[in-house]
Amino acid sequence: MEIVDAGVVSRGSAPIPILSPGDAMLALTESVHFAVARTLDGPRADRLAEHLARVATRMRPGKRSALARRYREMVGPDRAGMPTPGEYVRAHIASQLRGRTLYARLAADRAWRPHLEVKGIDALAQAEGCPGGAVVWELPLQTMALLARMACADQGIRLHHISHWRHGPSRSRIGMRLFNHRDCRIESGFGPRYIVREEGTHSALSAARRVLREGGLVGFLGIDWARRRACYPLLAGHMFLALGAPVTARRVGAALFT
Repeated sequence: MEIVDAGVVSRGSAPIPILSPGDAMLALTESVHFAVARTLDGPRADRLAEHLARVATRMRPGKRSALARRYREMVGPDRAGMPTPGEYVRAHIASQLRGRTLYARLAADRAWRPHLEVKGIDALAQAEGCPGGAVVWELPLQTMALLARMACADQGIRLHHISHWRHGPSRSRIGMRLFNHRDCRIESGFGPRYIVREEGTHSALSAARRVLREGGLVGFLGIDWARRRACYPLLAGHMFLALGAPVTARRVGAALFT
């Protein structure tokens, strides 16, 4: 495990509450995720996640509306060939549930692995150590970022990741200690982690460029809420994503993997 502090605390950071409203739900569902992870296989766990996602969309109309609005902003007005907002909301919540189950399983058994099939892993291994290194641009799902690091680690590839010091599902002091710390410990076991302690992206991009100039590999999680975005093709449609990953790769001369 390698953890490097890559920044300083911003004086403008908002105070962190002792507890947050979501902590109770996290505490209640952790035991469920653990039980699912230990008793159900992949297909059955997927079916359960999809069923619970349908229930959650009916029980939490506020979250459903917020996610649908975010999806419309992310995809834009031309959604031909893309899922409907309702389909996206259910898939997003199901992915979150699968992610929590994945973390629960790894917390109980660090040697456990899901079935992974990664294309291009040999080319990524060849890019390691070359001038400029490589940027791995991941889909905007936290589970995808963890799976990418896991696949690389199992092949002996060091995929660095830039992480904010409050990274995780909780935004409270107690929740960060209980849930975020565990998740970050699991992630750090699969590759070096650079901790950014200031708000914004300047320190994160600076840390990424330092790694790339030394021939390292850096994972970028695609985000859609940045001020500067561009439209990229995705499956049968397209998606608006931040420019950080491709711009950084171009400036440093790094290979770009998606």
